[in-house]
Amino acid sequence: MIALESFQRYRKIDYLAILTLGLIWALLTWLINIPDTTFTFFASLFVTTMFMAFTALLIRKFGAVTLFYLVGSIITININNISDLGFYKIPILLTAGIIFELFFILLKIEIKNIPLDVVLGAAVSNFSIPFTMALFIGVTKELMPVVWNFALMLFIIGIMASIVTFLIWYNIKGSKPIIKFMYAI
Repeated sequence: MIALESFQRYRKIDYLAILTLGLIWALLTWLINIPDTTFTFFASLFVTTMFMAFTALLIRKFGAVTLFYLVGSIITININNISDLGFYKIPILLTAGIIFELFFILLKIEIKNIPLDVVLGAAVSNFSIPFTMALFIGVTKELMPVVWNFALMLFIIGIMASIVTFLIWYNIKGSKPIIKFMYAI
């Protein structure tokens, strides 16, 4: 069932929040990835998923995650925060954002207050990242098992990061700044 409240107009404060979250995400993932190891790469993707889920939970409008990914990828074109992909980072993250938005709009189910639209949307959008990367990098048939393993790892990271973000969100959603943001004009 499609939630019609997801198609509301964006307020100026929504755009400002997306820009702020994009800047904070870029700085944080850049700092995490300074050692440039495999662990920091996955930690960077974990943080990316957390920010993406937080954006979805805070804004609750169709396209917010895609805008977040667009802003973040443009800011970080020359920064090695999610691999050194340069310009290719923009279509890779936009594809992940669009996949998330499809789940966010079409899947409105909650189990024990956990929003499955955010959790599964984050997991499947993360799952898509290695395949989109493979399109731009040009992966051979021999490397496809590695791409599948990478995608499964990102699926699990997507579930974990979105649940952690939801738990944080559950504890702060009634705070004064969040309520002021929700009802600002």
